[in-house]
Amino acid sequence: MTNYKNEYERVFSGLSEDDQLAFNSLNTEFDKHFVTEDAKYERLYIMADVMVGSGKDYVTYYNAKTKDVARVASKDLPKERNKYWSDAAILGVYFAILFSACISSLEKSLFH
Repeated sequence: MTNYKNEYERVFSGLSEDDQLAFNSLNTEFDKHFVTEDAKYERLYIMADVMVGSGKDYVTYYNAKTKDVARVASKDLPKERNKYWSDAAILGVYFAILFSACISSLEKSLFH
């Protein structure tokens, strides 16, 4: 199996400073879209490799803002599950248990 992160970093290191800034922005945008790390680096590697192969820079090749490129590219990529609701549920259960323990302790001290 190909380690796309290493391959991407190899291609990335050969890019111009402007292209590196654009790909860093693209990387951040993929994170905002909750793309899994493996899929993100695979797509970044493919995009950078194809661009370098064409002999063009980022602006000329993609002709769009990184937000738009990331939005389009991330549509079909696997996403990480948003953990907000599971964390909120765990905290809610923890609060309910703690609350009921405090109430039963208070009840025992008041009525016994």
